[in-house]
Amino acid sequence: MVHTPAEIEIAQSLECDPALLPFLPYLLQDIEELGGMTTYLYSVLASPELPSGSTVLDLGCGKGVISCEIAKRFGWSVHGVDLFDPFIENARQRARDKGVESLCRFEHGNARDAVKNVSPVDVLVLFSVGRLFGTIHDTVGELRKAVKPQGHLAIEEMYLAPGVTGPTRLYGECLDKDTTLRQLTAHGDRIVDWREYPPAEIAGWNKWALQCMEQRTGELLKEHPELECLLHDYNEMQRQCCEVLDTELIGGVWLLERAPN
Repeated sequence: MVHTPAEIEIAQSLECDPALLPFLPYLLQDIEELGGMTTYLYSVLASPELPSGSTVLDLGCGKGVISCEIAKRFGWSVHGVDLFDPFIENARQRARDKGVESLCRFEHGNARDAVKNVSPVDVLVLFSVGRLFGTIHDTVGELRKAVKPQGHLAIEEMYLAPGVTGPTRLYGECLDKDTTLRQLTAHGDRIVDWREYPPAEIAGWNKWALQCMEQRTGELLKEHPELECLLHDYNEMQRQCCEVLDTELIGGVWLLERAPN
């Protein structure tokens, strides 16, 4: 089967074979927050430096959990963009269910294109998506173009845990903490606030997410035994990713104020 470039990109972002895409909504139905550490994001967004009535661009918005919660908590207008149609459908339904439909707009589209085409916003959120433009330096450089001068960027990033000195399995692009901070601020932007994720909390969430996927895998196999190899490979990749996240990396979320330049 020939897959489109968009399907390949979605599959890469979700760490699966493109042939599994039709089954991912079922496989991930229990996991509303892809990444799980959203409490820390809301904490930095509560900074008094962010004005009321802010406009927000949520890149890789997934099922709309973050967008809807931002709208509900802060009353801000949020534009969510994601390339996976089923997630956008989930997000629109969530906005209706949460009573924030008037504040949330969800669009099926490429996050890289959205950065280039959107009118500058007060706040840009990049959470549980990864680096859209290569290095941290390059990604921040592109993202800040979609933010008003002295607007803000809320970015999730990972760096090497203390004692880890070399490239990690699966996340070889991650750097030590000091280098990560230098790249985040290389364009002159200021760190307003940040939160480091407690390793035990990450490990607990990862364990729960793996259990959910394993249960749904068993259910899928009863109806689709032909997926056995694909599902095995997917679950094994997720297990390996979680192992690295639990032992070799530290995650966190940073709130940057864009410099006037």
